[in-house]
Amino acid sequence: MPSPAQTLQFRYNWRHYQQRVLDLLPHHIIDRRLHIVAAPGAGKTTLGLEVFRQLDQRCLVLSPTRIIRDQWISRLEDFVPPNAQFPPVWTSTHLDTPAFFTSITYQALHTKFREIGPDVDTDALPRATPALNKEELAQFIARFKAAGFKTLILDEAHHLRSAWWQALNEIVEGIPDLQLVSLTATPPLDVTNSEWKRYQALCGPIDEEISIPELVKDGVLCPHQDYIWIAETTALETKAVQDYDVLVTETLESLADSRLLQDAVLRNPLLQSPEADLALFGQKLPTVIACLAYLQSAERDLPLAPLALLGITAADLPVLNREQWQLILAEFFFGNTFALSAAEKPYQKLLVKQFREDKLLYRRTLRLTASKPIENLIAGSIKKVSACGQIYQVERQSRQDSLRMVILTDFIRDDHLDNAVIANRDSLGAWPILKLLAAKHTVHQADFALISGRLALLHADQLPALQALLPDVEVISKQFVAELPYVQVTARHSQLPQAFTALLKVGVIKVLVGTRSLLGEGWDAPFVNTLVFASGVRTYMLTNQMRGRALRSDENDLNKVASIWHIVGYAKNPTYDADHRLHSGWAELHTLVKRFRVFVGIAEKDTTITSGLHRLGIPYLAEDDARYQTFRPWALDVDAANDQMIARALERDALNRRWTQATRSRTQQFIVPEVRVQYPIVEDNLLHKIGISRHGRLITKIAKATLTALCAAKIVQTPKSKFKVGKAVDRKNGIYRLYLTGGTYHEKKVFIDALYEALSAIDSPRYLVHLRKDIVGWPAPLGFHLAVPSVLAKNKENAAHFAKALKKQWLRNTLRFVHNAQHRERLLTIRANAITQQQTMQVSVGESWR
Repeated sequence: MPSPAQTLQFRYNWRHYQQRVLDLLPHHIIDRRLHIVAAPGAGKTTLGLEVFRQLDQRCLVLSPTRIIRDQWISRLEDFVPPNAQFPPVWTSTHLDTPAFFTSITYQALHTKFREIGPDVDTDALPRATPALNKEELAQFIARFKAAGFKTLILDEAHHLRSAWWQALNEIVEGIPDLQLVSLTATPPLDVTNSEWKRYQALCGPIDEEISIPELVKDGVLCPHQDYIWIAETTALETKAVQDYDVLVTETLESLADSRLLQDAVLRNPLLQSPEADLALFGQKLPTVIACLAYLQSAERDLPLAPLALLGITAADLPVLNREQWQLILAEFFFGNTFALSAAEKPYQKLLVKQFREDKLLYRRTLRLTASKPIENLIAGSIKKVSACGQIYQVERQSRQDSLRMVILTDFIRDDHLDNAVIANRDSLGAWPILKLLAAKHTVHQADFALISGRLALLHADQLPALQALLPDVEVISKQFVAELPYVQVTARHSQLPQAFTALLKVGVIKVLVGTRSLLGEGWDAPFVNTLVFASGVRTYMLTNQMRGRALRSDENDLNKVASIWHIVGYAKNPTYDADHRLHSGWAELHTLVKRFRVFVGIAEKDTTITSGLHRLGIPYLAEDDARYQTFRPWALDVDAANDQMIARALERDALNRRWTQATRSRTQQFIVPEVRVQYPIVEDNLLHKIGISRHGRLITKIAKATLTALCAAKIVQTPKSKFKVGKAVDRKNGIYRLYLTGGTYHEKKVFIDALYEALSAIDSPRYLVHLRKDIVGWPAPLGFHLAVPSVLAKNKENAAHFAKALKKQWLRNTLRFVHNAQHRERLLTIRANAITQQQTMQVSVGESWR
């Protein structure tokens, strides 16, 4: 009797990019890992079902929400034979009654073994819930084996917190013959190197990617552009940010002169006797160096033992800053390395109390480099409400009656209506936005509506249209507030979002203000042509989901060009502009920069398609970097910046042409992962520019050696003659982009990950190559050591391939195994040099369309 999977067959034709992925499936599943990145609209779920069909094994799917869980079942309708029973009897959405194909949520997995309640629907993955403990994991693995599951599909699992990654890793390791399939629309390219390694430890390297440019080229997604609107905070909000910075500065200045703290730091056993516990010394190395920097700033005699062990001098120590203060005080308050005297213990408790009172310490988290309350204040600035009104005015005048706008925020903020105490308090939310739009644009009041999980508002004149859409549903309405003609409507919860969406589609509603609950009903609206993120700090996954839905092509508007507006709060702080690392007012833009490392789009000035916020050519942000110190407050004119975005948003025809030109190349193009190496620019300095060019040549040699080693170790299967290391040089901005041509996407990604490891700061490698110091022009930030990439460091033979390949590039070196106690001191010295040196070279990972 055939298995259920053998009765399935996809009814339609595969799109060419889907077929490309499926053609390579046998090759990708050899290592029992399949990792696919598919942009919104690529048919990720359908692809996953075809993988399930071909694997022909009992399967468990884990999804972030119940809506997505149910979609895995409903999409099977495209595979089952005509007139067959649906849903099939061999499907299930409950772990208590597993079937051949079982689809549940991550939350269900959690609640099943915690027994804390039913499967709770949520719009986000369980970031706030602890992962399963060892006993619960053992129960799940036993249940998994008993159910006979051989395939585990993870849908959008990369947003889980680290504890869940560990749990899933243990599940996979506990079932050796398991086939793991990881599907995502957003790979976490914005995370740290260690987080990326953790992600890949579970999912494996990315095997294939179906990118946004491919879908635009195929007509599945429409041409689009992101725009940034700067909302400068109110005077009161700005003062709060300034007060926070002043408080931190004054607090640290007082601690700088504290003899009690200096003595406690000086007597720390890690500084006095580092050899007593080298493992702990290595674990705390950044804190040790911060303590040494503190003692030097206080003009105290430095202990010689740690300096000698690390092979550094007092001159090598960095200048004390807030990041180092945070390390010192976190260890002083909560660490286990200090040996406090009778006088220092009360002082420690006094400082903890003072920091808590000053709100510079919350639970066990210090707020010296960043403050969550300050970030929330900026993110929730009331000025964003008026920004929504300005963006609406721009888009309404341009698009006229064709406007279909969605404004997304985190909260409703209608609580003041029932509370006289806060009746006059303004805040960012869906209701304040709707209220402002209605007050400022009285002629178009009927265009506006609001939908959320518990509140739905509609202009009274549009109530008949709503009732016409729900003839069999009881719709109850009542006046919401006396001063505006909006009614609050209630009906069965699942009906209103669909009805409001239908009204938006036909233009009865032209602007829909919503909260994240809008997405809880599997919302789909390809007719939306303008999306506004009024608040985005808390909605990373939703940002990608909503952005993807607004990008979908509309069969009723073949010329659709989408505008995506990101409203960013900004608190000006002239006191700290000279040292803008301390400029807390940039916090929300910093978050946006990290997110854009994932979003691929077209550049504003040409037809380049790449990831990163730099593609928008923003004058107040340095090229291709996410550090605070790259923001340029002196280059920010808020009004001019917003006017520039308005002008760009009105040039939709030109944007459409640029997308067409970029995606209609005669040659076949794909999204290509790349390593980006950036140097600071010193204007009109010929020697500096010559140095950058020389460094670029050396880094290219490392890239070529990495490729040679991967081929020699047979980690990539395509013949080396089919590969070529590509290089794109931006001399104006001091950026080298290195990538690989030829081979599969998987092989390109393996190469990029390996090169990124080799060029990044050394952490805890198994093997190092020690480069000869007589290599002319060697870039100092690299030190004279390179970590052998982990994919090559699993055994000495493969590590030797890397060392040999470097020698072929005239980079003489010695290979050393350092993952043992014998070489721990050498590794400490190397890490210390990396920490203490001024980092003039930044390495990151991105993607470009080539």
